[in-house]
Amino acid sequence: MGIVQGVGFRPFVYRLAVRMGLKGHVLNNGSNVEIVVDRNVEEFISALKAEKPPLARIDSVEIVDGSIVRTAEKGKTKATQIKGSIGTDFRILFSHTGSKDSDIPVDVSVCEHCLAELGDPKDRRYLYPFTNCTDCGARFSLIRSVPYDRANTSMKPFDMCPQCLKEYKDPSNRRFHAQTISCFCDGPKFALYAADKEPMKVPTEADPFQIFAAALDSGKIGLLKSWGGMHIISNLDSLGRLRQIYPRPKKPFAIMVRNIKIAKRLAEVDSFGQECLELPQRPIVILPKRKPLPGVSDGLDNIGIYIPYSPIQHILFHHLDSDAVIMTSANHPGQPMLTDNENALRLPADIYLLHDRDVVNCIDDTVMIPYKGHRLFIRKSRGFVPDPIQVGYEGSILSLGAQRNVTSSISKSKKIYTTQYIGNIGNYDVLEYLKQATAHMLDLIGTAGSIETVAIDKHPAYTSRQLLKVARGRAHAGPLALSDLPVQEVQHHFAHAVSLMVDQGMDGEMTTVCVDGMGYGDDGQAWGGEVLSHSLTDYKRTGHLEYLPQLGGDQAVMDPRRLVFGIFHELGLEYHNVTPDEEEVFSKLSTRSVRTSSLGRVLDALAFALGICEKRTYDGEPAMSTELYLESGLKRGSDRFDFHSETRGEVILTKPLFEQLYGYALTPRGPKRLTEAQKADICYGFLNEIMRLMAEKAGEGGGKVGITGGAAYSLPILKMLEKHIGHDMVLHDRVPPGDGGISIGQNAAVGYKM
Repeated sequence: MGIVQGVGFRPFVYRLAVRMGLKGHVLNNGSNVEIVVDRNVEEFISALKAEKPPLARIDSVEIVDGSIVRTAEKGKTKATQIKGSIGTDFRILFSHTGSKDSDIPVDVSVCEHCLAELGDPKDRRYLYPFTNCTDCGARFSLIRSVPYDRANTSMKPFDMCPQCLKEYKDPSNRRFHAQTISCFCDGPKFALYAADKEPMKVPTEADPFQIFAAALDSGKIGLLKSWGGMHIISNLDSLGRLRQIYPRPKKPFAIMVRNIKIAKRLAEVDSFGQECLELPQRPIVILPKRKPLPGVSDGLDNIGIYIPYSPIQHILFHHLDSDAVIMTSANHPGQPMLTDNENALRLPADIYLLHDRDVVNCIDDTVMIPYKGHRLFIRKSRGFVPDPIQVGYEGSILSLGAQRNVTSSISKSKKIYTTQYIGNIGNYDVLEYLKQATAHMLDLIGTAGSIETVAIDKHPAYTSRQLLKVARGRAHAGPLALSDLPVQEVQHHFAHAVSLMVDQGMDGEMTTVCVDGMGYGDDGQAWGGEVLSHSLTDYKRTGHLEYLPQLGGDQAVMDPRRLVFGIFHELGLEYHNVTPDEEEVFSKLSTRSVRTSSLGRVLDALAFALGICEKRTYDGEPAMSTELYLESGLKRGSDRFDFHSETRGEVILTKPLFEQLYGYALTPRGPKRLTEAQKADICYGFLNEIMRLMAEKAGEGGGKVGITGGAAYSLPILKMLEKHIGHDMVLHDRVPPGDGGISIGQNAAVGYKM
């Protein structure tokens, strides 16, 4: 396994061979890189591994007849005997198509060498927004096919000028055979557009970035086209207006800062947090706030921060007075990020800065939470896909994920390739995006037409099932002609648990605590607070939270009052936060609605009952709003509000906790009489008892215990569960704990069983 395309590997091999005085050639044949040398094979391989380019990865080397070296992600291709003369020098031969087995390079930040050129007024690429070399730049976002040659990227329309061509052909230059190099003479161009969508006249000597930056500093809202899509940008003072233009009243926004020094002013950045911020992929990193930032992430104790990764962003900050700006994906509500200029101009903004290079693969910014050396991916996308994960089965399986935060995954030759973050496929445009991204991935890795099985979630109403209705052989179906293939359903939380095992390269058996929002259970109810004893192929539900009424199904997710009313109604306790008409309707729904064991719904009800979050304005808001209180209560360790419950068989009772909550918070004057400290202590006591009981139930299985699911992003919950388990928990690191990892778990559960 390895990454040897699009990372300057062949030019590196050439320079190494010439330095060692070797004869032969290097060839990219689509499935691997073939290197022929005339002597000193072992010495050459040692140097190859020790000095490889920053983005290259060599996981196996096969030597045949002592003169042919194949380096690739697999060494299964049979070598042929070289006949006749090996040549008088060392050469780079033209690429062959071959089979599509090699790993696809990812987008990484501009390297230090290019960054130095970008800031050097004497350099011909001074402030050039598309500067790159073999060590850096856009990769997956612009690749149409493999091998990774210019003709297979969105740089195809831009012919190299004589100077770029000279660099491209010069073995001593780091742009030697760099497929996407360009300069002001021959590369893509930026253009400015005003609020009326008309092109702005920019004087020849003027820099459009300078005009755009000045507009942002003055308080205007801008839209900028980058590598993998569009970003909406504003300074921090204009955040209120930004929220009015884009109806996101409370949803947290990410901040891009000038450098790590500014990041440390705004957030608590420990050594691992800094390591995550400075990864070559430059993800958005969720970190504790150092000081209040009104309007950015109100109600939360953290903020999402990242530092510039593209020359485009570095040039923007070169001209900006602001050290930090809001930088968020540009999209219509609930739809994918925009990639083309025409649609971008339909979004409201005061000024637009757009270039004319196509975005082949829309790819959102990656978001992660650092925790004890683990990277908990909330959204695994730019820079981290489609780098595959190794598994132990050969089959070609397509898995389609769940409903929200969807990715799809494809297995091939003991590896799982996962698409970029897709989103909520309940929206038609997002479903189309899933189709396109999946079809493109199938084509890139060479599995179109060879899928053996499709894995899906058990939920009968999930939109991913619509993909199965595409009839085989229709012209528009392409590689997604799936209707004749066998389909296997995988229970939601089992998929979460298997994804954790795949993440950590585990086999055998373990116990996993699944703390989640909702997954369709084997009994037709809504699961989400589960203890599973499982392997990679089978599971047993050994514990779960008590079923609570979810009045109106998904409507209770949007209106947590329904959850609170249903719980107290079953407890025989009065609840006055409803009208008489609503009380009558809700009372009838109590006996008819789906029931849920979801920890996410417990958190929603807790947040609403305590007045912490009385209106849900974005996905997960009520549950997320409890984290600030949980963290505060955890630090104080207060037991002033004592909560006690128990287990009965496999059921962890939660109604007794709500009954105690009612006594603490809802009589006689409701939550308004409570201080913020009291709310924090109540939250902590309530959740700590649930975590104690879940840990106790998980411990009955013996062996390793892991945690997964959408609520596994809550650091206070992780800390409480770890405390009660009493030994190291198995945590995620490469696969998202939330629904972004479901497709990986589905794929592995089916693959290992097959």
